[in-house]
Amino acid sequence: MDDTKPKILRPGYYNTIDQFAKELGEYYSNKTELFYDETLQQVVRLRLTQFTERITRQNIKVYDLIIENKYNFVTFIEKDFIVGTYVKDKKTGESIFVKNSITVDMASAILKNNQFKKRLPIIRYHELYISQKRR
Repeated sequence: MDDTKPKILRPGYYNTIDQFAKELGEYYSNKTELFYDETLQQVVRLRLTQFTERITRQNIKVYDLIIENKYNFVTFIEKDFIVGTYVKDKKTGESIFVKNSITVDMASAILKNNQFKKRLPIIRYHELYISQKRR
């Protein structure tokens, strides 16, 4: 197991989707990876366009807004966290943390969850800036 990444308890018996969403939102609130787009009312990512490579001499960066989808989100969070749950070890009787991905349905619920969205940086692409202001 990669112990350098923090562990996060998967929604289920020991954790609610709301609590899981809140923890993820807190983590990504200080990152520039996920944003809440107020215009689209969606969670989005920014991706450098190929066009940017052609204008690098001018030191201008052009981004595409990518709406985060439930399928990619499952693995997106696993680059930053070890997602799992506690199970009882049959030999020792102790609880051990075991990797266990969230489901696509859980990912969908998290992306729609207000506890998650309200913690993300807000992006207003029509105003041409990214605001660190929270709603």
